[in-house]
Amino acid sequence: MAEEQIPAWPLYANTVFGILYLIVAILYTLSGFGLILPLPASDDVIGSLMLFIVSVVYLAGIKPLMRGLKDGYAFTLVATVLAAILFVLHLIVFATDALGWILGLENWLNWAPLGSLSPAIWLFGMILVGIAILRLTDRMGGEKGIFPIGG
Repeated sequence: MAEEQIPAWPLYANTVFGILYLIVAILYTLSGFGLILPLPASDDVIGSLMLFIVSVVYLAGIKPLMRGLKDGYAFTLVATVLAAILFVLHLIVFATDALGWILGLENWLNWAPLGSLSPAIWLFGMILVGIAILRLTDRMGGEKGIFPIGG
């Protein structure tokens, strides 16, 4: 019986997104503690720690995917769902800040959108684009099924 092949894109996604989230989490954590120059929306140290968690889940999926195990898909899914939850939460905060500015509330008169644009928002956008590109490449015949299951 021929070995079943799994697509390579989840391995690439876990590697790239895990490293990307890790780098951004480190930079924003250092900025939040004042160890490097301030970054936009860098005062949220807890949010930076959540980025670490997403990174760890993505990176934990690399080993099973390299072995060709379908269990690795769970890591890709869970990390992407966690990233989506963070995206929604930070989008709500961004929307409420924008509403306060639109209504002319005193604390929001000097509000700038860049100050509320947290990495959870733009990183999730990068994830969506990256997964779409990787899946499209897979469907077009690139790097298709190169890891045999159980191999």
